[in-house]
Amino acid sequence: MTVRIVATSAGLSEPSTTRMLADRIGEATRKQLGDATVEIVTLREFAHDIPPST
Repeated sequence: MTVRIVATSAGLSEPSTTRMLADRIGEATRKQLGDATVEIVTLREFAHDIPPST
């Protein structure tokens, strides 16, 4: 069975340190689990669709 790892990143800078951290954690986890896939969802791409919470 393949495990699917999904991480979210909400960093707004470019390059995003949050995204780099998510990449590293996802890859390290994938290596430990063996048969796994990693997907990183970057919320910055959806920022214009998310209304402010004020």
